[in-house]
Amino acid sequence: MISTENGVGVAVWSFAYGGSNDDVATSMAPTSNNGMVICGYTEGLTSSRDAFVTKVNSAGVLQWSRIILTDSIEQFSDITESINGDIYATGFIDQDTMGYNVLVARLTNSGSFVWANHYGNVGEDVGTALIEDQLGRIVVVGSTMNDSVTIGSAGDQDISMLMLNSGGAVLRRKNIGTINKEYASTIVQESANRYTVGGNVDIT
Repeated sequence: MISTENGVGVAVWSFAYGGSNDDVATSMAPTSNNGMVICGYTEGLTSSRDAFVTKVNSAGVLQWSRIILTDSIEQFSDITESINGDIYATGFIDQDTMGYNVLVARLTNSGSFVWANHYGNVGEDVGTALIEDQLGRIVVVGSTMNDSVTIGSAGDQDISMLMLNSGGAVLRRKNIGTINKEYASTIVQESANRYTVGGNVDIT
């Protein structure tokens, strides 16, 4: 359910979106026309979990909803609208023998998929947050575990950063970690090539 309030806390509108399945919103972002884009996952359409993106207008009226429907598990965890009005979402997809891979999708403002790609190696690679930077690049942060570029001891979890161009091609990858478990949950841009990443580290 999504609700919006005025300046004194009175609800302007409130809507529930979805069908008879379990539909879970994980993140939302404002759009340039005062609406919102929402991402998350739905269960029950197939035998697994499927990622979705939904757009509503400023009055909360559903504009469109799109689902990545495969025989694998997919989930979106963060979403943003780009400067040109396209929409980017990130999360993960279960690649069977490869484990989880970072999932990133680009959609047009009208809801057509431009591309949906997955990134990662053997192990658990998950995207949790993304931004479009000042140069139009998409920067995704999350975590990586059990792959060949893990930092620290074998099998630990590290922060991952993935930079893509608007076509989905990888421009740069970077992992940050220690012998402890770390993951990133948010990212902001400070300057043209400087970012601040927030998350968690398990030091027990």
